[in-house]
Amino acid sequence: MKENMDNAKFQELVLQQLQVLLEGQKGLREDVAALQEGQKALREDVAALQEGQNALREDVTALQEGQKALREDVAALQEGQKALREDVAALQEGQKALREDVAALQEGQKALREDVAALQEGQKALRADVAALQEGQKALRADVAALQEGQLRLETRLENEVIEQLRALFDAREVQLDVNNRIFAALESIEKKIDRLELETTYLRLAKG
Repeated sequence: MKENMDNAKFQELVLQQLQVLLEGQKGLREDVAALQEGQKALREDVAALQEGQNALREDVTALQEGQKALREDVAALQEGQKALREDVAALQEGQKALREDVAALQEGQKALREDVAALQEGQKALRADVAALQEGQKALRADVAALQEGQLRLETRLENEVIEQLRALFDAREVQLDVNNRIFAALESIEKKIDRLELETTYLRLAKG
């Protein structure tokens, strides 16, 4: 009887232990299922992290490319700024030269105004001289008219005197021609005599020889 009771207690104890084990196994299975779910979620998180990491790498690569392009743009801007500074320096030099040219033009304009003033004064004096010349020309025309009248009278007188002188010269020419004819006749007579004397001399030389 007692042994049956011990067996019953032992079986009850075993059943209790089995129940506890079953409960523990059930809890373990639930824990395993929860772990599997957590592992699945973890894998999904890892996959998402890998996707994010890949996207981040692409973003970093894009940033590196953009940084490289930005550096090239900065270098180009620096070169452009350098060229711009050189252009500004050239413009400043040109502006300086332009100011000097403007100053020279102002000086030339001032001198030109002085020359124009002098020319105006000279023109004024020239007009006075022209007026005086016109008056003198008027007086000169009157003198020329008087001279022409006197010249006409003188030409008439000279013409009469020249006619008389030409008549006298013509008469003198006639006399001179007559004298020349007489001289030519005398020379011809002398030449004949010389020829005759030469002949006689030649004859006498031949006779003496």
